[in-house]
Amino acid sequence: MEAEQLQPRAPRKRILGPLDSFDILLLGLMVTTYIAVANLPFAPSKYGDHDFHIEAQNFASFLRGVGGFETLAVTRAPGPSFFYTVPYLLVAPGSPDELFWKFGFAWTVCWMAVALLMIRRASEILGGPWSGKVAGLMVLASPFSVYYSYAITGEPLAYIGVSAFIYGWARWQSDQSSEQQKRRAARLAFLGLVAFMLARPNAALLLPIAGLVALVLRRKSDVNSRAQARFAIHCVLWGALALLLMNVMGRALHGRAGNLRQSDYLRYTVFQGRYQFRDEPKDWRFFGETTRPDSKDWRNFQQQLADFRIESERTGVPVGALFQNFVVTDLKAHPFLFVRQAIERIVFGQITLVNSVKKESFRLGPLRGPFGYFILHLFINLSNLLLLGSSVAAIYLRRHVLIQMWPLWGTFVGLLAFHAVVYMEPRYLFPARVIIAILGSTVLAEPLRRAYARHKERSAAHEPTDGGALYVPDKRD
Repeated sequence: MEAEQLQPRAPRKRILGPLDSFDILLLGLMVTTYIAVANLPFAPSKYGDHDFHIEAQNFASFLRGVGGFETLAVTRAPGPSFFYTVPYLLVAPGSPDELFWKFGFAWTVCWMAVALLMIRRASEILGGPWSGKVAGLMVLASPFSVYYSYAITGEPLAYIGVSAFIYGWARWQSDQSSEQQKRRAARLAFLGLVAFMLARPNAALLLPIAGLVALVLRRKSDVNSRAQARFAIHCVLWGALALLLMNVMGRALHGRAGNLRQSDYLRYTVFQGRYQFRDEPKDWRFFGETTRPDSKDWRNFQQQLADFRIESERTGVPVGALFQNFVVTDLKAHPFLFVRQAIERIVFGQITLVNSVKKESFRLGPLRGPFGYFILHLFINLSNLLLLGSSVAAIYLRRHVLIQMWPLWGTFVGLLAFHAVVYMEPRYLFPARVIIAILGSTVLAEPLRRAYARHKERSAAHEPTDGGALYVPDKRD
């Protein structure tokens, strides 16, 4: 982003290791948010779908020498199972699930704090000090980075991976980084990308985007474009390696009894998506038994699933093959339905809904009933929608360097495109909130910059000062 380089920033005044006073403020606010979320009348399931929780326990037992190789399995993605294996190694095998969860939760909180600081620094590199501060505050304004930490799921690792990827890329492309810093930043970016891919294989569409970007940039003659092309190519290679590792592990490890093998899980998800918003486009409840027992789409999905399992047992045809045949036939027969479902999923993915409580029985302090339920959702979605709109504005303002910004828009578009055509839950776009926090804050911070600059100018006109140089953004920002 050569055209977007900013004025040199004043050195950060560190007060605790690499942390400055605003870092301490952000971490304090984060702890406060954790306390507030812990007291909400709703919460995510501690163990998610139990897959990562069980698999991490089995990996930890195997590494301790008390579990056999035959217990190891990867049902969905290996990244979260590896991620939670680390804290689970500190817990004695056979301990209560609650103890495993506590260690996993503490481990996640530490890494989410690191992610928060990386988001602040990435936004600061791209938009200046005010942008970094706004990004950190906006992340905490929507409590979902905290909310999802309470569950043993894939969302935290994906979020952390995207934070590392974008921060590493921002640091790598900055003119203010030395060659040694650039090399370290590139390695961090590649590591973050691998973690993201291992946590969310559905982010694979980012790789062809990176490949196309590399082809375009290699056609340019300037040194910066060619360096950006090499970076994009390395991202493709590291991302492909992560997906290959996932595929090999899925084939080499035994599946858990009663669960689909990893190779069939994608087919199952695509099959499930054919019933999402099929006959009930206005029903945005979570697509599950506890939240939609009266849903026509849910009942039809369950009936077709049961029929396929019976057919698989009768004919010997793998159930995954039956899913695949159904999806292909359905897409050919109902192309316009497919388009309508995809558009609705795009919109649905931007709105977070609390499904664990009914609006009629909702109670949270003074907020009660349907009206309180509405006010809560307005609040928790406001910051996300504000950042989303600001991100669109930021992309427009930087459209002349759009190709160099591919890690930002490519990550968001890749995730959104996959889930638009397959199956959508708002939590699947949770890692993309890193993108809109970083990008949107570069626009939201501009009025604050200007107000601060006017304040400093008025102060300087009335009183001499030897304060540090004011940060001045490039006029092209």
